[in-house]
Amino acid sequence: MLDSLVSIICDGHSKCLEVTFVHPEPTPDEKQQITIPSMTLDWYDPNSVSDIEKNSLPEFFSGLYPSKTPDVYKEYRSFIVSLSQMQPETYLTVTACRRHLSGDACAILRVH
Repeated sequence: MLDSLVSIICDGHSKCLEVTFVHPEPTPDEKQQITIPSMTLDWYDPNSVSDIEKNSLPEFFSGLYPSKTPDVYKEYRSFIVSLSQMQPETYLTVTACRRHLSGDACAILRVH
């Protein structure tokens, strides 16, 4: 971990100032808490889509968009959940998901 950073600031007229920035170890209150969601949610079933999901992302269930179907939604969701479970202590970014999923970037963002 970086404890301090030394910078030399010059004004362009041969006058320089050395500045040291100190980064103390964070206190327990300042440390980021990571919450890993439980996979025992009563509404989540990897084999089906709940009403909560259908209401939250209706574009996948309306039949209006050929590229947004319930099967595509389940593919996105299953991939994201699986990837997240591989390293639960690491935040899974949308960019990481988009690198492996084809389709509408904004739709992948909403599923994420």
